[in-house]
Amino acid sequence: MAQKAAKDQQKELLKKDQKHFLHPTSNPKQQAKSGASIVLKRGKGIYVEDIEGKRYMDGLSSLWNVHIGHGNEELANVSYEQMSTLAYASSFKGYSNPAAIELSEKLAEIAPDKLNSVFYTSGGSESNDTAFKLSRFYWEQVGKPEKKKIISLERSYHGVTIGHSRQPIYQHSIHFRDHT
Repeated sequence: MAQKAAKDQQKELLKKDQKHFLHPTSNPKQQAKSGASIVLKRGKGIYVEDIEGKRYMDGLSSLWNVHIGHGNEELANVSYEQMSTLAYASSFKGYSNPAAIELSEKLAEIAPDKLNSVFYTSGGSESNDTAFKLSRFYWEQVGKPEKKKIISLERSYHGVTIGHSRQPIYQHSIHFRDHT
């Protein structure tokens, strides 16, 4: 009886996923037709478990945010402490906060020479997009606005913002084929 209830709950989750959750890098037509291919329920270390109890090595965990594994108690405790004090503080309009300042200093200490400033982003897409924009801004400031070439690899992942496109990133992009 409990097994049937669990199966029914799994089916209901899949239906809700199919109806309400747009997966950002999945084919929308396939999503509407079939829903999620796997629904993950928990993780510990490098492993995740789906709603059916199948265990997988999480090969995509560090793609966005789980670089040190799932269930890291030290990170959870530090996160809890920070979020209990100040959950989020925008750096827009010149705002700052002690945690961001201290981390910036620490990162500058361990970075190679002359890399002594930090720009925080929420992930690789935003990082690449920011790098493209900062590059254009720099060349504009030094009087060479025509310098807009961005070198990238074809069929490689540059993020889901301006760098994610079949079209050149900028009008003068150069693409190299990856022959590895």
